[in-house]
Amino acid sequence: MLTLTESLQEQTPKPVKIEPELQKKPCKEHYMLFENVETGEFRLLPVTCGERFGRCCYDQRYAKSLERLNCYSIKSTRLIHVSIGCPSKHTLPSKKQKHEMEKILVKFHKLVRRFYKWRSLRIFDMSQGCSYQHYHYALLPERNQFDVRILRKLIKKASNGKIKTISLHGFRSKRCLFKYMAKRMSGCYGHKKETFFLEDVMSYQLYHDLFFNVRSLVVIASSEDELTCITVPDSFPTINELPKNWIFTGITLRPKQDKPPPSAELTLEELKKWAESEGLFIPEFENHVVYGWCLLIAPDDV
Repeated sequence: MLTLTESLQEQTPKPVKIEPELQKKPCKEHYMLFENVETGEFRLLPVTCGERFGRCCYDQRYAKSLERLNCYSIKSTRLIHVSIGCPSKHTLPSKKQKHEMEKILVKFHKLVRRFYKWRSLRIFDMSQGCSYQHYHYALLPERNQFDVRILRKLIKKASNGKIKTISLHGFRSKRCLFKYMAKRMSGCYGHKKETFFLEDVMSYQLYHDLFFNVRSLVVIASSEDELTCITVPDSFPTINELPKNWIFTGITLRPKQDKPPPSAELTLEELKKWAESEGLFIPEFENHVVYGWCLLIAPDDV
């Protein structure tokens, strides 16, 4: 027979273990020191998170995405723009929903290749506050003219009637279309005043669950096609901002006041004066003009 204490212990619900919410990676808090091997100059560039979640390093992500698109061996200066809308559910995108849509698009590609080569680059897009989710294609021109009536029949057949929205926008400048795609690949959605980032519509934990390890760009081409990437941009977006004669010194620093150094051209004395006001100091260099950011070390890091 249970005692009163044992009975109460059995009736008391066990505490539920609550996992701490995932925290966003730091962005632009640390700086990487680069050296110009030809001139001996130094420059300090921010270390970015590279995630599509927020505005923090959008410019770097955009530049990297645009460089990636331009790496593909596409000689044509004009491409054909096609968009396909997902079944509207008025909910945030989920990996399950994307996986279902991917299977439909794979079927569509098999059907459409009976009529066209369909060599293309594809991105995922959202508008109207995530309620309208769709895909954009940048298609290489072909001899056979694309017929939107054929495309509608094929997407309807591939989706068992679930998808009826497919738009043929015609020829677009490769330069303008790649700029549009790079914006979406780097996490900027919507148009003009309705532009938004994922941080505006979801938590970082939700972003990690829905978008982590999800490809931002998909290539649709057969093995014999010429749609190949010439080179892959470096994983560090900051490195791509510098010419080849700049090398990473292996030193990563964090300013004590979390304020970036001035980017203007300064003399060593001007840099020293600024560094002292920020609680930083600069190691002794030869007294010459330093371009851009110079080596800054917080006293605590010495």
